[in-house]
Amino acid sequence: MSETRRVPDRLSDGEVPGWRALTAVARGAAHELAGRPLQDAAGSAAYPADGPRWLAVTVADGHGGRPHFRSARGSELAVDAGLRLAREMAARFAAGESARELRSAVREELVPELIGRWRRSVERDLSEHPWNSQEQQLLSGDDVTVPYGSTLLLAVVAAPWLVLCQIGDGDVVMVGADGTASLPVPGDPRLDGNSTTSLCQPDAADAFRLAVVDLAASQPAALLLATDGFGNAQTADPWYQLVGA
Repeated sequence: MSETRRVPDRLSDGEVPGWRALTAVARGAAHELAGRPLQDAAGSAAYPADGPRWLAVTVADGHGGRPHFRSARGSELAVDAGLRLAREMAARFAAGESARELRSAVREELVPELIGRWRRSVERDLSEHPWNSQEQQLLSGDDVTVPYGSTLLLAVVAAPWLVLCQIGDGDVVMVGADGTASLPVPGDPRLDGNSTTSLCQPDAADAFRLAVVDLAASQPAALLLATDGFGNAQTADPWYQLVGA
């Protein structure tokens, strides 16, 4: 816990009644022992004070390792892209008439635009900070996004809907008023504890998993977005039930 990163500032000062966002990042014990840097990022934004109110939270985890030597920066860029795109689409989410309609909008519009924005942000970052000689020796291909590889979890509260999308490992835990916890986002058999899907993969759009929750019907009391290090540090199985309670 000795290394923490300041989360991005809110993009405005609006608040969503009934919700409070808390974000934190910390370097795990294994990273400390190995001398590896913090590669997680998180942020939240709430809009606006004078219109339909909504809240967005994003969490991202850079992959680390030799091929992904700029993944700490990649996770920051992912969080920023997620928050800004949520701002543009939240009013549309709130006006959605069905969960099916919203899932289609997320799959067909939000996901490809999110990937595109992240890739363009990576390219801008690289133009401003070209590879140094040491980094050039680590390059393993022509795709400049691979060194920035990151997961991403995004939640948008736009009443009466909760919109969730995720690529890669980590967990979204929804907790009911009675303390019962559930995992609303579908799992992915490719996430075996050693491998993860990523924003940097060529077919990233196909790797996104989605969920749309009717807030009136589900009435969640809390929502947890966490990178894989949180769940991996728990001893209970399934851990999310105990944490939720």
